[in-house]
Amino acid sequence: MTPALVRIDIAERRLPNVLVGVAAGAWGVSTVLLVAGGGIATAATSLAFALVAAVLGLVAAIAGGLGMGDVKLGAVLSGLVATASPAALLGLWALAGTFAVGVAGVRALGSRSRRAGTPPWPELASVSRGIPFGPCLLAAFWCVVASPSVAVAVDAVVTGP
Repeated sequence: MTPALVRIDIAERRLPNVLVGVAAGAWGVSTVLLVAGGGIATAATSLAFALVAAVLGLVAAIAGGLGMGDVKLGAVLSGLVATASPAALLGLWALAGTFAVGVAGVRALGSRSRRAGTPPWPELASVSRGIPFGPCLLAAFWCVVASPSVAVAVDAVVTGP
């Protein structure tokens, strides 16, 4: 579902509820399995971090910084990553923000190129349409999932030497 969400968010600036709902369903099943396996504390942590991400995302959406699809996806991905560790959750959001800044930089270059001719990446060059944050969240999620060293590195920075 990641490729579909990325493609749709870049092209249409929306994350369809049906696709985000599939991710939410997978997270729900994993949470139920955690509770059934005796991981009630881990499940509670997952739910708590998802709720915090949803509330903070809602505040950002009201301020105009995020779309509601980004809020829902961010909450689901936060809940999934929080089962690993709070450091992995911090890594998710740090990477997503870093990727968004990178996209903004590419778009700024694209708008500069547009004034000079043709932008190198036309689908990302429109500065007025905002940054598609869903792909940034998903890229960060897969980086954290694929690399436990990301969580270790974030934990090292947070806790210090």
